[in-house]
Amino acid sequence: MGILYLENNLARGVFTPGRVSILKLIASEAAISLENARLVADIKHGEKRTRRLVEANIIGIMIWRSDGHVIDANEAFLQMIDYTRDELLSGRVLWTDLTPAEWRERDEQALVEVTTTGAFKPFEKEYLRRNGSRVPVLIGGAMFESPGSEGVAFILDLSEQKRAEAAVSNARTELAHVGRIATLGELAASIAHEVNQPLGSVVNNANACLTILDHDSPQTKEVRQALAEIIEGAERASAVISRVRSLSKKMPFEHERFNLHDTVNEVISLVRHEAATRQVKIQTDMADDLPPICGDRVQLQQVLLNLVVNGMEAMATTEPRE
Repeated sequence: MGILYLENNLARGVFTPGRVSILKLIASEAAISLENARLVADIKHGEKRTRRLVEANIIGIMIWRSDGHVIDANEAFLQMIDYTRDELLSGRVLWTDLTPAEWRERDEQALVEVTTTGAFKPFEKEYLRRNGSRVPVLIGGAMFESPGSEGVAFILDLSEQKRAEAAVSNARTELAHVGRIATLGELAASIAHEVNQPLGSVVNNANACLTILDHDSPQTKEVRQALAEIIEGAERASAVISRVRSLSKKMPFEHERFNLHDTVNEVISLVRHEAATRQVKIQTDMADDLPPICGDRVQLQQVLLNLVVNGMEAMATTEPRE
């Protein structure tokens, strides 16, 4: 709001209706010019703040068109993807080219979202660098106008976070592996007993074979039976060793179908001797109609083994009758 004040003390009738109309027009034009000047100043101030944000390089910023062209990008984003500004602005490299194939469908969903609502919610994806390597990012953005074809994206580099997550995951895996090795060490006597039983059977049956063969008329049926028991004993010993190796390895997750009865019984067989030594009785009560399940059998056995050993250790000071 403003006032245009004019005063003339030299003559009467200076402000005729015609002249007043002209003054009104001049005042109106002056008001429009002042308002435009204020708007321009505000725009320049906003652009200055926006440019300061872009050039601060705290976060990657890319101005894009829906046809895939990059209109502008700050240094933080250029460093993420290892391209120059000229390469992006020339149109030789589109922002759609920077996205790996498996993430393009998610990009298309974001484009539909921003076209419909004016913005798209942040989501994680990856960008391709010049050398073909990938950079994990968190990206969000908005349209400048609705409807429109130009918008801005804000990109946060997640490389350090992902490296930290991987380090934590590796540390957990290593810790779990150390724990499994320690548990198996505690069960060394039990494992040795489980291996020695079938090996003892193998030795006894082998001696029986030799005794039978020393006879003038060896009974082939008895020899065959002894040999079959030798094979069975060797397979039992091999199975025990195989289970111990599986439980001690740092193996990747293997998704497969397996039987819960067999999985539990294999763990119980490994700790049977240890339980007897500690005067602990282990009872199982499993439904007959349990269906096969999908997962990692070895990892489940590792959990069961830890639970059983922890249970036995918790009863170390308990009277056997209790």
